Amino acid sequence: MYNPIYPAILVPIIWAFTDFLAKILINQYGSKRAVLLVQVSATLCTVLLVLFIQPPFPQLSSAFLISIIGSATLSALAWIFFFKGLEGRLSITEPIAYTWTVSKLGAALPAAISSISPAIVVLLSYFLLKERLNRMQI
Repeated sequence: MYNPIYPAILVPIIWAFTDFLAKILINQYGSKRAVLLVQVSATLCTVLLVLFIQPPFPQLSSAFLISIIGSATLSALAWIFFFKGLEGRLSITEPIAYTWTVSKLGAALPAAISSISPAIVVLLSYFLLKERLNRMQI
């Protein structure tokens, strides 16, 4: 039987790994190129997924198109700012971003589940990127 809790639990874990991989891209190519690579890759994956699943689409009204363009623009801006923040230390930027989200959403189940993502990223940063936190940062 399908339980929506299981995919909800996987989301923050997957996000933690994608943010960790984004940090590696940023270290190698810079934040602007990394955002471009991630956005182009996500677009290609989305197109392939749509072709595979073939979901029904609403009529292409002007309101629908404006919503899509606005959402895509704001999403791209958010990624640019987030990746720019990741040019610093991942183990600092990630918890700040997610802690702010949890404080705004309250202690709802999705917020509580997503709060494990920063811990995963801090551990990945510590063990794989060899980043260390000093007492002030902890």
